[in-house]
Amino acid sequence: NGRSVIPLTYEGYYSYRYIRSYAIHNQSLHFQMNNFLEFMLKPYYYMMLPTQYLGLVMYPEATVYLAQAYSAPVEEALSGVGDRVVSYAELSAMCEKLNAVAADDTDLQRVYFYLSCLLSDLQVPDAVYDKLCMLDEYLDFLDPNQQGMTVSQSANAMTCTIGDYTLYTRLAQNGTDSFTLTLPDQDGYTLTVTGRKEEKAAGQDMNLHITVATEEETRLELLLSGEGLPKENETDAIGTVRIFLNGSALESEPTTQTFGFRLTRTAAQPPYQVTLGIDWLHPATAKAAITMLYQADIEMLDQSALKDHIYDNQIDFFHLNQTYLEEYQAAFQKSLVFAVAPILLEMPSGVLNDVVRFCETTGILASFGIE
Repeated sequence: NGRSVIPLTYEGYYSYRYIRSYAIHNQSLHFQMNNFLEFMLKPYYYMMLPTQYLGLVMYPEATVYLAQAYSAPVEEALSGVGDRVVSYAELSAMCEKLNAVAADDTDLQRVYFYLSCLLSDLQVPDAVYDKLCMLDEYLDFLDPNQQGMTVSQSANAMTCTIGDYTLYTRLAQNGTDSFTLTLPDQDGYTLTVTGRKEEKAAGQDMNLHITVATEEETRLELLLSGEGLPKENETDAIGTVRIFLNGSALESEPTTQTFGFRLTRTAAQPPYQVTLGIDWLHPATAKAAITMLYQADIEMLDQSALKDHIYDNQIDFFHLNQTYLEEYQAAFQKSLVFAVAPILLEMPSGVLNDVVRFCETTGILASFGIE
C-alpha cells in the first residue's frame, strides 16, 4: 500500500554482497556470490525444490561471465574480414583456451555448478562438463584431416564450415538479423540453435530456438520468444515473453509460460527514472497472477562515489549449516517475525494459507525449527 516495509542497504564489492537491515538488528549479512549457485542446489537435492533455476535468474552475472569467457577465445580465433581460412593450429589453440575455462577453475568450479543448476533435471551436467573440458577431441572429430575452418563473409552474411559440417550461418537484411548454429557430436546428438531479431516500429521481436536431437527423437526443445522488446534508446516498451519447453528427456508434459512486461523511463540515457513491471500470466486465465514492480533512479557517477564500509559479520551466508542456522535463529528470529508481520497482514488469507501449506509439505518450516 505504498509503504516501505523492510528498508535495507545493499552493497556489492566484486563477488561480495552485503545486506544490512533493522530486520536483523542492523547487523550485516555477507554473501560470497561465487558460492551462490552451489547453495541454491541444496534445496533441490534435499527437498526437490527447483531453487537452482531461481538461482540462475537471481544471479545473471554468472551467465554474463560464462558468455564472455567462452566468446572471447572464439572471437579472437575467428576475427577477420572477408573470405578466409582459420588454420587447424589456430582452432586447436582456441580449444585449449576454452578447455581451461572449465578444467582450470578447480577452486570455484563455476562452470560445473552453472551446468548443475541448468541441466540437473536432465541428468546430463557431468557429461556436458566433461565434453567442455575436451574440446580438442571434439575438434578432431569435426576436422580429422586438420584442414581448418573455411569462413565465407560478406557485408550481410557469414558461413563457417569445417570439413563436411556447416557449423554457423548468419544473414542480416531488411531489418532482420538471423543465425543458425549446428553442432553434431561423436555420440549422435546434434545441438541446433537458431535466433532471429526483427526491428519493428513498436520495439523488437526476437526468438531463440534450441534443440538437442538424434535422428530418432528430439531430446530437448526450448523456445524463447519476445514481442515488443525495447530498442536501445527507447524510453517506453510493452510486450510479452514466452518460454516453451518440451522433449523426451523431460519427465513432465510440454509446458509454456508467458510473461508480460512494461517499461518506462524518463530519458534514453542516465540520469533517468525507470519503472519496470513484469507479470507472470496465469496459463488458464492469461491474467497477471504474480507481479514484480521495480522502480529506481539511475545515475552514472565516477569512482569517488564509492565508499568502503566496515562490516560486522564476515561469515559467508552460503556456508550455512545446522550450527550457523541455529545461530541465525537465535540472533534474528524475533526481529524477522516483527519485520515480516506487516507483509503477512497485507496478504490475502487464501494466499497465506497456500504459502504455509507449501512450507509445511516441503519441510521448509521444519528446517527452521518450526513444527
